Amino acid sequence: MRWEVSEHDRVETDIDGLIFGIEERHGIEQATRWHDGLMAAIQSIGDFPGPRSFPPCLGESERRRAEVRTRSYRGPDGASARRTSGGKSLSVWLIFFAVYGETQQAPARVQVLRVVSASGDEAATMLAG
Repeated sequence: MRWEVSEHDRVETDIDGLIFGIEERHGIEQATRWHDGLMAAIQSIGDFPGPRSFPPCLGESERRRAEVRTRSYRGPDGASARRTSGGKSLSVWLIFFAVYGETQQAPARVQVLRVVSASGDEAATMLAG
């Protein structure tokens, strides 16, 4: 079963900021690859929102009355993309999403809430709940 995937209003701003950082440090080609890979990763959450995801963020889950999970994104080439050919380090990003089960009124769906750097304050805040 494919889950419907939607994005919170904040997600576009998150992604723009992260991609801008990649572009500044590594150029437009690398930024484009990261953007395309991230968008594919977000859509793939609809195939399997539970597997390959970190355990729920309990505090955020309680506030939203839905299970909030996290999936990491390590770049278009996975773990090998952590360093560029010049030896510069690239980021790991966390995709936070809420899982809403199927009801009589609505199909099963996933809402992407935030996309943040794993080393940033936003990630620590979301993970702490």
